[in-house]
Amino acid sequence: MFTGIIEEQGRVVHVGHGVLRIDAHELLGDVTVGASITVDGISLTVVKPLDDGFTAAIIPHTAATSNDS
Repeated sequence: MFTGIIEEQGRVVHVGHGVLRIDAHELLGDVTVGASITVDGISLTVVKPLDDGFTAAIIPHTAATSNDS
């Protein structure tokens, strides 16, 4: 089991068509396409690093079975 290291508390700022946009400023040096990043306990795959965060893909099963609180 991998527990990971909490580096920053990012914020989901947009959700659309299976892609989330997350604001995260301290992670930017480590974010690469295809990286696995956990946001609120949900494992996501980085689609595109941005200047102030990143976009991540979420598969429909994950979206349907995750807590949306």
